[in-house]
Amino acid sequence: DLQETAVISYSMRSLKYLSQLPALRAIALVRDPAEHFVSLYNYIVAGKGPPPHNLPSLLDTVLMTASYRSGGSAPLPFNQYLHNEGGKFAESLSVMHRFFGDRVRVFHLDELLALPDVTINELWRFLGVISNASAKSFPLANKGSGVLALCGAGNVSAL
Repeated sequence: DLQETAVISYSMRSLKYLSQLPALRAIALVRDPAEHFVSLYNYIVAGKGPPPHNLPSLLDTVLMTASYRSGGSAPLPFNQYLHNEGGKFAESLSVMHRFFGDRVRVFHLDELLALPDVTINELWRFLGVISNASAKSFPLANKGSGVLALCGAGNVSAL
């Protein structure tokens, strides 16, 4: 399974130490921020993420998060992790680029799903691996629900 939210990517200290290994390359796999938020929400309400798990509906949580991020009061129940990390990549990617420079490559999940062979070949080149391995598709992992209901048909990310 692909894990698209590697917790280490949110740790500046860990990234700094890892970047000191000159041969180490970093790969970031990102996806649409709304999809990330919904996935994290589903993960938390399923009891797998940090508590509290008894969050309101997805739509209510999105509205409360938007209000909170705009300076409003913290909603109840409040899940700090979801509100701080859900759908946010810019800071983590900036830190990765600062520490790793040209040793970091960002792939979008849509690239991997739409053009698996091209993306895998680019990954091999970035890593300096000579391989004729190919991939026609990847299994869907961590499938949740909510983006379609939240955004409407035809409004989810696509390449």
